Amino acid sequence: MSRFLRFPILFFLCLCFCFRCASESLPGGGPPDKEPPRLMLAVPASGTTGVDSLQVLEFIFSEALNASVAEKNITLFPLGATETRIRVRGKSILIQALEPWKKNTVYTLILGKNIADLRNNAMPAPIQISFTRDLQIPENSLRGRVVGLQEGLVAAIYISRRHSHPDSILADPEYYTQAAADGSFRFRFLPQEKFHIAGFVDLDKSNTYQERTDGRLVPGQQYALPDTGTALSLSLLAVHDNFLPPRLLKAESLYPSETELEFSKKPDPYGGANAFRIAGAEIDTVIYQDKFCRIYHTKPQGDTIQVRIRGLKDHLQCPMPDSSLKIPLKALADTLYHFRQAENILFVTPNPGKPLLTGSIESVADTLPLTLRRIVHGIYRIPEMAADMKGHFRVRISGQADYPEMATDTLYRVPLELSGQKDAGTVSGRIAGVAGKPCRVVLENADRRYETDCSEGLFLFPDVLPGSYRLSCYPDLNGNGRPDPGRPYPFIKPEIPIALDTGIDVRARWDTELSGEYQIGVDKSF
Repeated sequence: MSRFLRFPILFFLCLCFCFRCASESLPGGGPPDKEPPRLMLAVPASGTTGVDSLQVLEFIFSEALNASVAEKNITLFPLGATETRIRVRGKSILIQALEPWKKNTVYTLILGKNIADLRNNAMPAPIQISFTRDLQIPENSLRGRVVGLQEGLVAAIYISRRHSHPDSILADPEYYTQAAADGSFRFRFLPQEKFHIAGFVDLDKSNTYQERTDGRLVPGQQYALPDTGTALSLSLLAVHDNFLPPRLLKAESLYPSETELEFSKKPDPYGGANAFRIAGAEIDTVIYQDKFCRIYHTKPQGDTIQVRIRGLKDHLQCPMPDSSLKIPLKALADTLYHFRQAENILFVTPNPGKPLLTGSIESVADTLPLTLRRIVHGIYRIPEMAADMKGHFRVRISGQADYPEMATDTLYRVPLELSGQKDAGTVSGRIAGVAGKPCRVVLENADRRYETDCSEGLFLFPDVLPGSYRLSCYPDLNGNGRPDPGRPYPFIKPEIPIALDTGIDVRARWDTELSGEYQIGVDKSF
Protein backbone atom coordinates (compact mmCIF):
# COMPACT_ATOMS: atom_id res chain seq x y z
CA MET A 1 0.00 0.00 0.00
CA SER A 2 1.27 3.48 -0.83
CA ARG A 3 2.41 5.49 2.13
CA PHE A 4 0.32 8.37 0.73
CA LEU A 5 -2.85 6.26 1.19
CA ARG A 6 -1.88 4.79 4.56
CA PHE A 7 -2.14 8.06 6.51
CA PRO A 8 -5.74 9.03 5.41
CA ILE A 9 -6.97 5.50 6.20
CA LEU A 10 -5.41 5.54 9.68
CA PHE A 11 -6.84 9.01 10.30
CA PHE A 12 -10.34 7.83 9.30
CA LEU A 13 -10.12 4.78 11.61
CA CYS A 14 -9.07 6.98 14.52
CA LEU A 15 -12.04 9.29 13.92
CA CYS A 16 -14.45 6.31 13.95
CA PHE A 17 -12.92 4.98 17.17
CA CYS A 18 -13.22 8.34 18.91
CA PHE A 19 -16.82 8.79 17.74
CA ARG A 20 -17.74 5.36 19.08
CA CYS A 21 -16.13 6.09 22.45
CA ALA A 22 -17.99 9.40 22.75
CA SER A 23 -21.46 7.98 22.03
CA GLU A 24 -23.78 7.13 24.94
CA SER A 25 -25.01 3.57 25.14
CA LEU A 26 -25.74 0.84 27.62
CA PRO A 27 -22.54 -0.66 29.04
CA GLY A 28 -21.92 -4.17 27.81
CA GLY A 29 -20.48 -7.27 29.46
CA GLY A 30 -19.76 -7.99 33.09
CA PRO A 31 -22.26 -8.39 35.96
CA PRO A 32 -25.61 -6.54 35.67
CA ASP A 33 -25.54 -2.94 36.91
CA LYS A 34 -27.97 -2.52 39.83
CA GLU A 35 -26.31 0.46 41.52
CA PRO A 36 -28.20 3.80 41.36
CA PRO A 37 -26.32 6.94 40.34
CA ARG A 38 -24.60 8.88 43.17
CA LEU A 39 -23.99 12.61 43.31
CA MET A 40 -20.21 13.15 43.29
CA LEU A 41 -20.01 16.96 43.01
CA ALA A 42 -22.49 19.82 43.49
CA VAL A 43 -21.70 23.44 42.57
CA PRO A 44 -22.85 25.27 44.58
CA ALA A 45 -23.10 23.02 47.66
CA SER A 46 -26.34 23.11 49.62
CA GLY A 47 -26.42 26.04 52.05
CA THR A 48 -24.07 28.22 50.00
CA THR A 49 -24.45 31.99 50.43
CA GLY A 50 -23.16 34.86 48.27
CA VAL A 51 -23.74 32.98 45.01
CA ASP A 52 -22.80 34.95 41.85
CA SER A 53 -25.77 36.52 40.09
CA LEU A 54 -25.30 34.30 36.99
CA GLN A 55 -23.86 31.22 38.70
CA VAL A 56 -24.24 28.06 36.58
CA LEU A 57 -25.43 25.10 38.70
CA GLU A 58 -23.44 21.96 37.97
CA PHE A 59 -24.02 18.43 39.30
CA ILE A 60 -21.80 15.47 38.42
CA PHE A 61 -22.91 11.89 39.10
CA SER A 62 -21.07 8.59 39.32
CA GLU A 63 -22.45 7.38 35.97
CA ALA A 64 -24.30 8.53 32.88
CA LEU A 65 -27.95 9.52 33.39
CA ASN A 66 -31.10 8.86 31.43
CA ALA A 67 -31.41 12.40 30.05
CA SER A 68 -35.13 12.38 29.19
CA VAL A 69 -36.08 11.11 32.67
CA ALA A 70 -33.71 13.46 34.50
CA GLU A 71 -34.98 16.61 32.78
CA LYS A 72 -38.56 15.82 33.91
CA ASN A 73 -37.51 15.35 37.54
CA ILE A 74 -35.68 18.61 38.20
CA THR A 75 -37.64 21.37 39.97
CA LEU A 76 -36.47 24.79 41.13
CA PHE A 77 -38.26 26.76 43.87
CA PRO A 78 -39.63 29.38 44.13
CA LEU A 79 -41.52 28.34 40.99
CA GLY A 80 -41.10 30.81 38.14
CA ALA A 81 -38.83 33.14 40.12
CA THR A 82 -35.95 32.81 37.64
CA GLU A 83 -35.99 31.40 34.12
CA THR A 84 -33.41 28.67 33.56
CA ARG A 85 -32.17 26.22 30.93
CA ILE A 86 -31.45 22.60 31.89
CA ARG A 87 -28.98 20.37 30.04
CA VAL A 88 -28.27 16.73 30.87
CA ARG A 89 -25.13 15.38 29.23
CA GLY A 90 -23.67 12.05 30.26
CA LYS A 91 -22.91 12.22 33.98
CA SER A 92 -23.58 15.96 34.27
CA ILE A 93 -26.56 18.19 34.89
CA LEU A 94 -26.06 21.88 34.04
CA ILE A 95 -28.63 24.54 34.98
CA GLN A 96 -28.01 27.99 33.56
CA ALA A 97 -29.86 31.09 34.76
CA LEU A 98 -31.19 33.11 31.81
CA GLU A 99 -31.55 36.12 34.11
CA PRO A 100 -29.74 37.05 37.35
CA TRP A 101 -30.56 35.11 40.50
CA LYS A 102 -32.71 37.36 42.70
CA LYS A 103 -31.62 38.87 46.00
CA ASN A 104 -33.61 38.27 49.21
CA THR A 105 -34.48 34.82 47.86
CA VAL A 106 -33.51 31.34 48.98
CA TYR A 107 -33.58 28.99 45.98
CA THR A 108 -34.17 25.26 46.53
CA LEU A 109 -33.42 22.79 43.76
CA ILE A 110 -34.94 19.29 43.93
CA LEU A 111 -33.31 16.48 41.96
CA GLY A 112 -36.15 13.96 42.14
CA LYS A 113 -35.68 10.31 43.15
CA ASN A 114 -36.90 9.15 39.73
CA ILE A 115 -33.60 10.32 38.19
CA ALA A 116 -31.95 7.13 36.93
CA ASP A 117 -28.94 5.80 35.05
CA LEU A 118 -29.04 4.25 31.57
CA ARG A 119 -30.27 0.96 33.06
CA ASN A 120 -33.10 2.78 34.88
CA ASN A 121 -31.61 2.32 38.37
CA ALA A 122 -33.29 5.21 40.23
CA MET A 123 -31.90 7.16 43.17
CA PRO A 124 -33.08 5.94 46.61
CA ALA A 125 -33.87 9.48 47.81
CA PRO A 126 -34.24 12.97 46.32
CA ILE A 127 -31.38 15.48 46.49
CA GLN A 128 -32.16 18.95 47.82
CA ILE A 129 -29.81 21.89 47.16
CA SER A 130 -30.49 25.35 48.64
CA PHE A 131 -28.51 28.54 47.91
CA THR A 132 -28.89 32.32 47.92
CA ARG A 133 -27.20 35.49 46.64
CA ASP A 134 -27.49 36.97 50.13
CA LEU A 135 -24.79 36.69 52.78
CA GLN A 136 -27.04 34.81 55.21
CA ILE A 137 -29.36 31.82 54.89
CA PRO A 138 -31.87 30.62 57.55
CA GLU A 139 -30.90 27.40 59.31
CA ASN A 140 -34.37 26.12 60.33
CA SER A 141 -35.66 22.77 59.12
CA LEU A 142 -38.75 20.55 59.07
CA ARG A 143 -38.32 16.78 59.35
CA GLY A 144 -40.84 14.00 59.16
CA ARG A 145 -41.90 10.65 57.79
CA VAL A 146 -44.52 9.33 55.37
CA VAL A 147 -46.21 6.23 56.81
CA GLY A 148 -47.67 3.42 54.67
CA LEU A 149 -46.04 4.32 51.34
CA GLN A 150 -45.95 1.36 48.95
CA GLU A 151 -42.55 0.34 47.62
CA GLY A 152 -41.55 1.89 44.29
CA LEU A 153 -43.88 4.93 44.57
CA VAL A 154 -42.93 8.58 45.07
CA ALA A 155 -44.45 10.68 47.86
CA ALA A 156 -44.24 14.43 47.19
CA ILE A 157 -44.52 16.84 50.14
CA TYR A 158 -45.37 20.51 49.60
CA ILE A 159 -45.33 23.39 52.11
CA SER A 160 -46.41 26.99 51.77
CA ARG A 161 -46.80 30.19 53.81
CA ARG A 162 -49.04 31.79 51.19
CA HIS A 163 -51.82 29.15 51.01
CA SER A 164 -53.70 27.00 53.50
CA HIS A 165 -56.03 25.00 51.20
CA PRO A 166 -54.33 21.71 50.13
CA ASP A 167 -55.26 22.11 46.46
CA SER A 168 -53.80 25.63 46.40
CA ILE A 169 -50.59 24.39 48.02
CA LEU A 170 -50.27 21.62 45.43
CA ALA A 171 -50.91 24.08 42.57
CA ASP A 172 -48.56 26.79 43.87
CA PRO A 173 -46.06 25.37 46.40
CA GLU A 174 -43.40 27.45 48.06
CA TYR A 175 -41.13 24.51 48.93
CA TYR A 176 -41.19 20.91 47.78
CA THR A 177 -39.43 17.64 48.51
CA GLN A 178 -39.87 13.88 48.16
CA ALA A 179 -39.79 11.10 50.72
CA ALA A 180 -36.89 8.63 50.72
CA ALA A 181 -37.40 4.87 50.46
CA ASP A 182 -37.99 4.63 54.23
CA GLY A 183 -40.53 7.48 54.12
CA SER A 184 -38.27 10.10 55.73
CA PHE A 185 -38.02 13.65 54.39
CA ARG A 186 -36.51 17.00 55.37
CA PHE A 187 -36.87 20.66 54.44
CA ARG A 188 -33.81 22.79 55.19
CA PHE A 189 -32.95 26.50 55.25
CA LEU A 190 -36.49 27.66 56.05
CA PRO A 191 -37.54 30.89 57.76
CA GLN A 192 -39.15 30.36 61.16
CA GLU A 193 -42.71 31.03 60.02
CA LYS A 194 -45.89 28.94 59.89
CA PHE A 195 -45.99 26.54 56.92
CA HIS A 196 -49.11 24.68 55.78
CA ILE A 197 -48.60 21.12 54.49
CA ALA A 198 -50.00 19.06 51.60
CA GLY A 199 -48.78 16.13 49.52
CA PHE A 200 -49.64 13.34 47.11
CA VAL A 201 -48.66 9.81 46.09
CA ASP A 202 -47.53 9.86 42.45
CA LEU A 203 -49.45 6.77 41.29
CA ASP A 204 -49.26 7.62 37.58
CA LYS A 205 -45.56 8.62 37.84
CA SER A 206 -46.19 11.92 36.04
CA ASN A 207 -44.25 13.98 38.63
CA THR A 208 -47.29 16.27 38.96
CA TYR A 209 -50.49 15.98 40.99
CA GLN A 210 -53.46 14.54 39.06
CA GLU A 211 -56.70 14.66 41.05
CA ARG A 212 -58.34 11.60 39.49
CA THR A 213 -55.37 9.23 39.47
CA ASP A 214 -53.00 10.14 42.29
CA GLY A 215 -53.33 9.33 45.98
CA ARG A 216 -53.02 11.86 48.78
CA LEU A 217 -50.89 12.40 51.86
CA VAL A 218 -52.90 13.36 54.93
CA PRO A 219 -50.76 15.19 57.53
CA GLY A 220 -51.16 14.63 61.24
CA GLN A 221 -51.32 18.44 61.57
CA GLN A 222 -52.26 21.14 59.09
CA TYR A 223 -49.24 23.36 59.67
CA ALA A 224 -45.88 23.37 61.46
CA LEU A 225 -43.14 25.75 62.56
CA PRO A 226 -39.58 24.98 61.41
CA ASP A 227 -36.86 24.83 64.06
CA THR A 228 -33.20 23.98 64.43
CA GLY A 229 -33.82 20.62 66.13
CA THR A 230 -33.26 17.22 64.56
CA ALA A 231 -36.18 15.19 65.96
CA LEU A 232 -38.92 13.91 63.64
CA SER A 233 -41.80 16.34 63.99
CA LEU A 234 -44.22 15.57 61.14
CA SER A 235 -46.14 12.43 60.22
CA LEU A 236 -48.14 12.01 57.01
CA LEU A 237 -50.32 9.04 56.09
CA ALA A 238 -50.06 7.76 52.51
CA VAL A 239 -53.53 7.13 51.07
CA HIS A 240 -53.25 5.29 47.75
CA ASP A 241 -56.54 6.62 46.40
CA ASN A 242 -58.27 9.91 45.65
CA PHE A 243 -60.97 11.64 47.71
CA LEU A 244 -63.47 11.97 44.86
CA PRO A 245 -66.99 10.53 45.41
CA PRO A 246 -67.37 6.89 44.28
CA ARG A 247 -69.54 6.04 41.25
CA LEU A 248 -71.59 2.96 40.40
CA LEU A 249 -70.07 1.42 37.26
CA LYS A 250 -72.06 -1.78 36.79
CA ALA A 251 -75.01 -3.70 38.27
CA GLU A 252 -75.78 -7.29 37.32
CA SER A 253 -78.17 -9.99 38.49
CA LEU A 254 -76.12 -13.19 38.92
CA TYR A 255 -78.99 -15.33 40.23
CA PRO A 256 -82.56 -14.53 41.31
CA SER A 257 -81.37 -13.93 44.88
CA GLU A 258 -77.80 -12.66 44.24
CA THR A 259 -76.83 -9.29 42.68
CA GLU A 260 -73.34 -7.91 42.05
CA LEU A 261 -72.42 -4.20 41.97
CA GLU A 262 -69.16 -2.67 40.77
CA PHE A 263 -67.98 0.80 41.88
CA SER A 264 -65.20 3.16 40.80
CA LYS A 265 -63.68 2.90 44.31
CA LYS A 266 -63.71 0.36 47.14
CA PRO A 267 -66.87 0.68 49.28
CA ASP A 268 -66.57 0.99 53.05
CA PRO A 269 -66.12 -2.62 54.25
CA TYR A 270 -67.70 -1.63 57.60
CA GLY A 271 -70.76 -0.18 55.91
CA GLY A 272 -73.00 -3.20 56.40
CA ALA A 273 -76.15 -3.81 54.41
CA ASN A 274 -78.20 -0.74 55.41
CA ALA A 275 -77.22 1.24 52.30
CA PHE A 276 -79.04 -1.16 49.94
CA ARG A 277 -82.67 -1.98 49.25
CA ILE A 278 -84.01 -4.53 46.76
CA ALA A 279 -87.59 -3.88 45.66
CA GLY A 280 -87.95 -1.60 48.71
CA ALA A 281 -87.09 -4.38 51.18
CA GLU A 282 -84.01 -4.88 53.33
CA ILE A 283 -81.43 -7.34 52.03
CA ASP A 284 -80.07 -10.39 53.84
CA THR A 285 -76.39 -9.48 53.66
CA VAL A 286 -73.71 -7.86 51.53
CA ILE A 287 -70.15 -9.10 50.96
CA TYR A 288 -67.51 -6.48 50.02
CA GLN A 289 -64.49 -7.46 47.95
CA ASP A 290 -62.26 -4.71 46.55
CA LYS A 291 -64.42 -2.54 44.23
CA PHE A 292 -67.21 -5.13 44.05
CA CYS A 293 -69.98 -6.11 46.42
CA ARG A 294 -72.41 -9.02 46.25
CA ILE A 295 -75.89 -8.59 47.66
CA TYR A 296 -77.89 -11.60 48.88
CA HIS A 297 -81.65 -11.08 49.00
CA THR A 298 -85.01 -12.78 48.56
CA LYS A 299 -86.23 -13.51 45.05
CA PRO A 300 -88.11 -10.44 43.73
CA GLN A 301 -91.38 -10.65 41.83
CA GLY A 302 -91.40 -9.96 38.12
CA ASP A 303 -88.54 -9.93 35.63
CA THR A 304 -86.59 -6.87 36.91
CA ILE A 305 -84.79 -5.94 40.11
CA GLN A 306 -85.25 -2.47 41.62
CA VAL A 307 -81.96 -1.53 43.38
CA ARG A 308 -81.79 1.53 45.64
CA ILE A 309 -78.56 2.87 47.19
CA ARG A 310 -78.71 5.41 50.00
CA GLY A 311 -75.89 6.68 52.21
CA LEU A 312 -73.12 4.49 50.77
CA LYS A 313 -69.54 5.64 51.42
CA ASP A 314 -66.21 4.44 50.08
CA HIS A 315 -63.32 3.23 52.21
CA LEU A 316 -62.16 6.83 52.67
CA GLN A 317 -65.63 7.87 53.89
CA CYS A 318 -66.40 9.82 50.69
CA PRO A 319 -70.20 9.72 50.21
CA MET A 320 -71.71 8.42 46.98
CA PRO A 321 -74.73 10.26 45.54
CA ASP A 322 -77.95 8.37 46.24
CA SER A 323 -79.17 6.40 43.25
CA SER A 324 -81.89 4.02 42.09
CA LEU A 325 -81.91 1.72 39.06
CA LYS A 326 -83.60 -1.28 37.47
CA ILE A 327 -81.70 -4.29 36.12
CA PRO A 328 -82.99 -7.42 34.35
CA LEU A 329 -83.54 -10.42 36.62
CA LYS A 330 -81.38 -13.37 35.62
CA ALA A 331 -83.34 -16.62 35.82
CA LEU A 332 -81.75 -19.88 36.87
CA ALA A 333 -80.13 -21.58 33.91
CA ASP A 334 -80.85 -25.09 35.23
CA THR A 335 -81.98 -26.95 38.34
CA LEU A 336 -78.55 -26.84 40.06
CA TYR A 337 -77.69 -24.69 43.04
CA HIS A 338 -74.65 -22.42 42.76
CA PHE A 339 -71.91 -22.82 45.41
CA ARG A 340 -68.93 -20.54 46.14
CA GLN A 341 -66.33 -20.87 48.89
CA ALA A 342 -64.39 -17.94 50.42
CA GLU A 343 -62.04 -19.12 53.18
CA ASN A 344 -64.30 -20.75 55.82
CA ILE A 345 -67.57 -19.48 54.32
CA LEU A 346 -69.83 -21.25 51.77
CA PHE A 347 -72.26 -19.15 49.71
CA VAL A 348 -75.28 -21.03 48.33
CA THR A 349 -77.59 -19.55 45.68
CA PRO A 350 -80.55 -19.60 45.70
CA ASN A 351 -81.10 -19.56 49.45
CA PRO A 352 -81.74 -23.17 50.62
CA GLY A 353 -83.77 -21.88 53.56
CA LYS A 354 -82.29 -24.47 55.94
CA PRO A 355 -80.44 -23.66 59.21
CA LEU A 356 -78.12 -26.66 58.71
CA LEU A 357 -76.62 -28.36 55.68
CA THR A 358 -75.81 -31.94 56.70
CA GLY A 359 -73.86 -34.38 54.56
CA SER A 360 -70.39 -35.89 54.29
CA ILE A 361 -66.95 -34.75 53.13
CA GLU A 362 -65.14 -37.16 50.80
CA SER A 363 -61.37 -37.00 50.37
CA VAL A 364 -58.86 -39.36 48.82
CA ALA A 365 -58.13 -40.86 52.23
CA ASP A 366 -61.44 -40.81 54.10
CA THR A 367 -65.15 -39.97 54.25
CA LEU A 368 -66.42 -38.10 57.31
CA PRO A 369 -69.76 -36.57 58.38
CA LEU A 370 -69.94 -32.77 57.95
CA THR A 371 -72.51 -30.19 59.04
CA LEU A 372 -72.49 -26.53 57.98
CA ARG A 373 -74.34 -24.04 60.19
CA ARG A 374 -76.13 -21.05 58.65
CA ILE A 375 -74.78 -17.57 59.44
CA VAL A 376 -77.44 -15.64 57.49
CA HIS A 377 -79.74 -16.73 54.70
CA GLY A 378 -77.76 -18.59 52.04
CA ILE A 379 -74.38 -18.25 53.82
CA TYR A 380 -72.90 -21.09 55.89
CA ARG A 381 -69.78 -21.43 58.05
CA ILE A 382 -67.37 -24.29 57.26
CA PRO A 383 -66.08 -25.81 60.54
CA GLU A 384 -62.44 -26.65 61.24
CA MET A 385 -61.31 -30.27 61.00
CA ALA A 386 -58.60 -32.20 62.81
CA ALA A 387 -56.29 -31.63 59.81
CA ASP A 388 -56.33 -29.79 56.47
CA MET A 389 -58.55 -31.60 54.00
CA LYS A 390 -59.49 -31.15 50.36
CA GLY A 391 -62.45 -33.07 48.99
CA HIS A 392 -66.12 -32.91 48.00
CA PHE A 393 -69.11 -32.13 50.21
CA ARG A 394 -72.02 -34.47 49.42
CA VAL A 395 -75.26 -32.80 50.51
CA ARG A 396 -78.95 -33.23 49.66
CA ILE A 397 -80.94 -30.01 49.32
CA SER A 398 -84.71 -30.16 49.05
CA GLY A 399 -86.72 -28.29 46.47
CA GLN A 400 -88.38 -24.92 47.12
CA ALA A 401 -91.80 -23.54 46.36
CA ASP A 402 -90.23 -20.34 44.97
CA TYR A 403 -88.46 -22.38 42.30
CA PRO A 404 -90.88 -24.91 40.73
CA GLU A 405 -88.05 -26.37 38.65
CA MET A 406 -86.51 -27.55 41.96
CA ALA A 407 -89.55 -29.47 43.13
CA THR A 408 -87.64 -32.57 44.27
CA ASP A 409 -84.66 -33.23 46.52
CA THR A 410 -81.35 -33.18 44.67
CA LEU A 411 -77.96 -34.55 45.69
CA TYR A 412 -75.00 -32.18 45.13
CA ARG A 413 -71.25 -32.82 45.22
CA VAL A 414 -69.53 -29.52 46.13
CA PRO A 415 -65.69 -29.04 46.06
CA LEU A 416 -64.48 -27.87 49.50
CA GLU A 417 -61.19 -27.08 51.22
CA LEU A 418 -61.27 -27.45 55.00
CA SER A 419 -58.70 -26.01 57.41
CA GLY A 420 -57.31 -28.09 60.22
CA GLN A 421 -57.24 -26.90 63.80
CA LYS A 422 -53.92 -25.22 64.56
CA ASP A 423 -52.30 -24.75 67.95
CA ALA A 424 -51.90 -21.09 68.86
CA GLY A 425 -49.81 -19.02 71.25
CA THR A 426 -50.25 -15.74 73.13
CA VAL A 427 -48.49 -12.37 72.86
CA SER A 428 -48.58 -9.75 75.62
CA GLY A 429 -46.82 -6.50 76.45
CA ARG A 430 -47.07 -2.98 77.79
CA ILE A 431 -47.03 0.50 76.25
CA ALA A 432 -45.99 3.43 78.43
CA GLY A 433 -48.04 6.61 78.61
CA VAL A 434 -51.30 5.52 76.98
CA ALA A 435 -53.41 4.82 80.09
CA GLY A 436 -56.80 6.45 79.64
CA LYS A 437 -56.11 7.30 75.99
CA PRO A 438 -57.95 5.74 73.02
CA CYS A 439 -55.29 3.37 71.69
CA ARG A 440 -55.43 0.10 69.75
CA VAL A 441 -52.56 -2.33 69.12
CA VAL A 442 -52.11 -4.38 65.94
CA LEU A 443 -50.12 -7.60 65.51
CA GLU A 444 -49.89 -8.60 61.85
CA ASN A 445 -47.96 -10.23 59.03
CA ALA A 446 -48.69 -10.82 55.34
CA ASP A 447 -51.38 -13.43 56.11
CA ARG A 448 -53.02 -12.46 59.40
CA ARG A 449 -53.99 -9.45 61.46
CA TYR A 450 -54.89 -9.33 65.16
CA GLU A 451 -56.11 -6.18 66.89
CA THR A 452 -56.98 -5.33 70.48
CA ASP A 453 -57.72 -2.37 72.75
CA CYS A 454 -54.88 -0.91 74.84
CA SER A 455 -56.49 2.00 76.69
CA GLU A 456 -54.85 0.96 79.99
CA GLY A 457 -51.40 0.37 78.53
CA LEU A 458 -51.56 -3.46 78.66
CA PHE A 459 -52.33 -5.63 75.63
CA LEU A 460 -52.89 -9.36 75.15
CA PHE A 461 -53.41 -11.38 71.98
CA PRO A 462 -54.71 -14.78 73.21
CA ASP A 463 -54.95 -16.96 70.08
CA VAL A 464 -52.15 -16.12 67.66
CA LEU A 465 -51.19 -18.68 65.03
CA PRO A 466 -47.45 -19.45 64.74
CA GLY A 467 -45.38 -17.12 62.57
CA SER A 468 -43.30 -13.94 62.53
CA TYR A 469 -45.21 -10.72 63.20
CA ARG A 470 -44.77 -6.94 63.46
CA LEU A 471 -46.35 -4.78 66.17
CA SER A 472 -47.86 -1.32 65.81
CA CYS A 473 -50.45 0.88 67.49
CA TYR A 474 -52.70 3.73 66.45
CA PRO A 475 -54.85 6.30 68.26
CA ASP A 476 -58.55 5.42 67.93
CA LEU A 477 -59.73 9.01 68.31
CA ASN A 478 -63.40 8.37 67.46
CA GLY A 479 -63.62 4.98 69.17
CA ASN A 480 -64.88 3.10 66.10
CA GLY A 481 -62.33 0.28 66.45
CA ARG A 482 -60.49 0.83 63.16
CA PRO A 483 -57.76 3.17 61.83
CA ASP A 484 -59.26 6.07 59.87
CA PRO A 485 -57.31 7.82 57.08
CA GLY A 486 -58.64 11.30 57.86
CA ARG A 487 -59.07 13.95 55.17
CA PRO A 488 -56.92 16.78 53.79
CA TYR A 489 -59.97 19.08 53.39
CA PRO A 490 -62.04 19.69 55.38
CA PHE A 491 -59.17 18.59 57.60
CA ILE A 492 -59.73 15.49 59.71
CA LYS A 493 -56.72 14.23 61.63
CA PRO A 494 -55.66 10.76 60.44
CA GLU A 495 -55.11 7.90 62.87
CA ILE A 496 -51.52 7.21 61.85
CA PRO A 497 -50.09 3.86 63.03
CA ILE A 498 -46.82 3.93 64.96
CA ALA A 499 -44.41 1.03 64.35
CA LEU A 500 -43.28 -0.53 67.62
CA ASP A 501 -41.51 -3.82 66.88
CA THR A 502 -40.75 -6.35 64.15
CA GLY A 503 -39.64 -9.95 64.01
CA ILE A 504 -41.89 -11.14 66.85
CA ASP A 505 -41.77 -14.95 66.55
CA VAL A 506 -44.86 -16.71 67.88
CA ARG A 507 -44.77 -20.44 68.62
CA ALA A 508 -47.62 -22.88 69.19
CA ARG A 509 -48.69 -23.39 72.82
CA TRP A 510 -46.19 -20.74 73.97
CA ASP A 511 -46.68 -17.46 75.83
CA THR A 512 -44.62 -14.65 74.29
CA GLU A 513 -44.20 -11.77 76.73
CA LEU A 514 -42.52 -8.76 75.13
CA SER A 515 -39.99 -7.40 77.61
CA GLY A 516 -39.81 -3.75 78.66
CA GLU A 517 -42.21 -0.95 77.80
CA TYR A 518 -42.77 0.46 74.33
CA GLN A 519 -42.39 4.23 74.22
CA ILE A 520 -44.34 6.23 71.65
CA GLY A 521 -44.88 9.92 70.93
CA VAL A 522 -48.21 10.03 72.69
CA ASP A 523 -48.55 13.80 72.86
CA LYS A 524 -48.13 14.16 69.09
CA SER A 525 -50.18 11.14 68.10
CA PHE A 526 -53.20 11.16 70.43
